[in-house]
Amino acid sequence: MTPLSILLVEDSDSDAELVLRCLRKAGIDVTHERIETGDAMRAALASASTRWDIVISDHNLPAFSASAALALLREVDQDLPFIVVSNNIGEETAVALMRAGAHDYVMKGDLARLPPAVKRELSEAAQRRERKRADEALRELNEQLETRVEERTSELRQAMAQIIESEKLASLGMLVAGVSHELNTPIGNMVLAATALYDKLKELVAAAENNALTRSGLLLGLQECQGASAIISRNGHRSSELIDSFKRVAVDQTSQRRRSFDLRATVQDSLAAMGAILRRAHATVELRIPDGIAMDSFPGHLEQIVNNIIMNSITHGFDGREGGNIVIDAGCCGGIVELRYSDDGHGIAAELQHKVFEPFYTTKLGQGGSGLGLSIVHNLVQAIFKGQLKLDSAPGQGVHLTFTFPALTPHTPPH
Repeated sequence: MTPLSILLVEDSDSDAELVLRCLRKAGIDVTHERIETGDAMRAALASASTRWDIVISDHNLPAFSASAALALLREVDQDLPFIVVSNNIGEETAVALMRAGAHDYVMKGDLARLPPAVKRELSEAAQRRERKRADEALRELNEQLETRVEERTSELRQAMAQIIESEKLASLGMLVAGVSHELNTPIGNMVLAATALYDKLKELVAAAENNALTRSGLLLGLQECQGASAIISRNGHRSSELIDSFKRVAVDQTSQRRRSFDLRATVQDSLAAMGAILRRAHATVELRIPDGIAMDSFPGHLEQIVNNIIMNSITHGFDGREGGNIVIDAGCCGGIVELRYSDDGHGIAAELQHKVFEPFYTTKLGQGGSGLGLSIVHNLVQAIFKGQLKLDSAPGQGVHLTFTFPALTPHTPPH
């Protein structure tokens, strides 16, 4: 068994021998170094050749003291058991030394208490070291865990950003398909009218070349050409309006740039781009937003919100029935816009309402539902528009969504 290494702060050889003899008599094998000054103690503690187990100190020495030894021990940051052994120590002094860091005190006239005190303090010191090792291990584990959590959180944010971008592109693709379908009718009408106009002009030219063109025939032909031209012009303007609406939606949703815009006009652009989708679903939208609600914000994000909540109504609210009705209204007071959306669909049960804004929650799993539509809406309202979203619904009562956000979106400082 390794002998106990004692740093003995004592100026009396005889008192030091009494202490060592008492410990050996109790079966404790010891080695020691006796010191009498602060410099000697500092050198002993700094020695690489000895690992000290305990400090036993007299109260007062000519050039040193127990309180000075305790201060030095704290200075070098060594957690060693410290026992004061003295002839002349009062209770107040003993309490002061204990508060300063001493672990116990023993009167020299009662050295029989020293061996049990040494054994107890050595055991408690071992426990403190073990706790310290455990705390350090736990701290390292927590640091590693925090690092892993930060890494996983960063990966999750990147994945969510990619998913949201994919959803945005999918929404844009859906709008492209809808606009293409919308353009079929006016372009088809233009082709038919242009063909009729060409045939009529060709007929008039042939009649003129054969000297068979009469005044009445010319007037009738010109009237037909005028009618065909009107059809071409009317459908051309309609196609141009559809393309312009889609261009605004596409540019806003892909660039997500900030600009000033009219709320009603922006929502109208979204509805125009979704015209074919709404007709296929037999869904009607009543737009009650008044003109003149000016915003300085991100129209692309607003269009994405409108697209997502309309698709949510079509996919879930009107599922299993022949169409439905949607009302979009808004107002502005004191620089705060309140956008109100409602449908007359199936509604949402109270116990499910807290889930609908959670990522990946959907009742259409495996049927084309990603579970991100309303989650993206909720995130955009809070993160981009710095606003709030309130849901009010009940089974059979449809869905009512109330958005409140500043007309002038606060500028977020760059990270």
